[in-house]
Amino acid sequence: MARFLRYRAAILAGLVLVPWVVGGDQEAKPPAPGSYETEHIFLCCIYGVERKGTRAFTDALRRIGACGNGAQWYYTNAPQQKVYVIHVVNDADGTIQALYTDKAHVIIDGHSNYGLGAVSATPEERQRQIITEIRYMDDDRILSYSSPWVAVNIPQLLSRQSYPNWWPVFKDGASAIMPYDFNDPRGAPPYNYYLSYLLPGDPTHYKIESVPNGALERFPGCGKPAWYASDGSAPDPKNPDHRKYFITNTNTAFESAGKWLVRSCPNGCVGTNYLSTPAGTGLKQVRWRFSIPSPGTYAVFARWPASTQNVSSATYSVTHALGTTTVQENQQTNGGGWNQLGAFAFGPGEYSVVLTDKPGEGTGNVVADAVRVLGPTNTGSFDLTIDNTLCPKTHYAKKTIVFRRQLGLDPAKLRYSRLFYDGCLSGIYYLDVLHRGVEFYSTGDAYLSEYEAYLRTYLQGGSDAQIWAALQDLQPLYDYYDFSRSPTEQDARQAERPGVVAGLDPKREAGARQWARLPPGGLFEALKRPEVIQDEAFSHAIVLAALGDRQAAAIALALRQMPLPLIERTEAGRISKIRGYIVARRILEAFPEQSVAPLLEAYSRGDLVTKGNIVRALGKISGGDAIRNLLLGALADQRFCEGEDTLSGGTPLRLCDVAYNQLVLRYRIKGVLRTISPAYSIEARDYHIGLLKAKL
Repeated sequence: MARFLRYRAAILAGLVLVPWVVGGDQEAKPPAPGSYETEHIFLCCIYGVERKGTRAFTDALRRIGACGNGAQWYYTNAPQQKVYVIHVVNDADGTIQALYTDKAHVIIDGHSNYGLGAVSATPEERQRQIITEIRYMDDDRILSYSSPWVAVNIPQLLSRQSYPNWWPVFKDGASAIMPYDFNDPRGAPPYNYYLSYLLPGDPTHYKIESVPNGALERFPGCGKPAWYASDGSAPDPKNPDHRKYFITNTNTAFESAGKWLVRSCPNGCVGTNYLSTPAGTGLKQVRWRFSIPSPGTYAVFARWPASTQNVSSATYSVTHALGTTTVQENQQTNGGGWNQLGAFAFGPGEYSVVLTDKPGEGTGNVVADAVRVLGPTNTGSFDLTIDNTLCPKTHYAKKTIVFRRQLGLDPAKLRYSRLFYDGCLSGIYYLDVLHRGVEFYSTGDAYLSEYEAYLRTYLQGGSDAQIWAALQDLQPLYDYYDFSRSPTEQDARQAERPGVVAGLDPKREAGARQWARLPPGGLFEALKRPEVIQDEAFSHAIVLAALGDRQAAAIALALRQMPLPLIERTEAGRISKIRGYIVARRILEAFPEQSVAPLLEAYSRGDLVTKGNIVRALGKISGGDAIRNLLLGALADQRFCEGEDTLSGGTPLRLCDVAYNQLVLRYRIKGVLRTISPAYSIEARDYHIGLLKAKL
């Protein structure tokens, strides 16, 4: 009892996970293979949010039941008569060699870096989550296997993914930024296109398209149609009919006239600085430009660092669909936060906010930091911040398109047969180069590493469809593709595997029962540990054992998670709430008879965020016609239920999109797009929703 209480205290303090999560003692030697077949799997650890580095891999391998230590592990699947030799890799050279290894199975986990490539990190850099040494587009620390062009959110890359000294230049000083318009002496601007691949001996460039009208675009959200030619040729910038594919931007998001001083701002402003100038006659001004994608009422905000030395009536002018509105704001107060200038009607098009050095009255300094545009009203589907940044202007949305000169590996030497790239938008970023055998990839923002769920299901004999379902259950943004087949052959029958081993071993089953003594709140926090979330069977066993006699309190606790956005936007950045949401969903799945009625009630009176989260929770909750009817009703609801996807830049998901993902997962519908994400246009989504309705 004393031992259990010590572990309970440690769990609640967030220090350790109870030892029952880990199986029995592991021997640091391979099992006797006999006549078993051998498969080599490489776990490649690159820089990401995981601070533990390769230790996270080895901890996961122990939980799965592998034996070994350090860089080499073993797992035996007797029904398959197969021994898996698992290599843990911690650097770029090892990752390259893994990709060069004949018939290798490679798993890469870490930041996608907007498609720039993989970065290796020291333990100290992982702990600090900052790498100061990376400076150039062709930096030696970056392993590039990207597309020829990469769309980067530069402020986010500098601050959020923490390369503060990186800049879009090459080591020789040349700019890596693509032209913004035609007639640039450096060449044509970039264009949007469908990702494609070749089959051996076949000159046709095939779209990566498992079902019709489901191909991946390289730059989703750019507002341009995607180019495709079966011979691999590019659009001609001199052909007027081809110019619609090119991504151009003649506007400047932020510009200034007159002399403004750059002031450092470690706290209280957007970015690292703001501009300042003494009050004057109005000849000095700054302008924040923005594009509105769809008509509606949008709120416009401004931000400044407050000071008694500032003017008390700074003059902002906002252009909108009905003209221009002038607003005066006191910059001596309300600093460090967003101050609403007003809510205005906008149609699709270009608009701006202008601040001049001429105040309404008085003297002092006029300061310019940032402007934010949010809307349309009641949807929150558009959220744009324009800083006084000195960063290069964007080509579209928040992305600046840069080009790479050369790859960090030789595509002709790639020999792997299977790949899972566990990173944000890995499909869009890397399938231009990494396209061999069977590949799993993401089509959206990945806020949860899922290599453990993938590896567990694979080692236990799961089919590709079962592996996809395990990933999709955690975050509905994954897909897979067989690059040894043409698009029309993607549904061809695959070789059968023995199947996933169900249930838990007795030791771990007994361990699950030990959690019953934790109070619901403490148990909820413990269940959020990634080690538990990744093991669905163990997670469910704990919930049933610990909460079986207090179901009402558990369901109430789970329902309190439904109104919370999965990604919370704060001044410090985006905070993921996904782990807490997954725990809530697993509680609801464990007690479906008691959960369905309160879920239906919460859905009927909830806002769009609540409705979206409830729909996401229904993929595995049994409930007969009531659940089916709710999902079908949501499939017809085209209102946005989430905010902007800052990585892909695509259009946010609607209720109908979220319902689509859950229906496909719930009923294992084939012949339709497996996953709708912001990477797909509204037109493509509606096409597949129509197909799904016909099948249902």
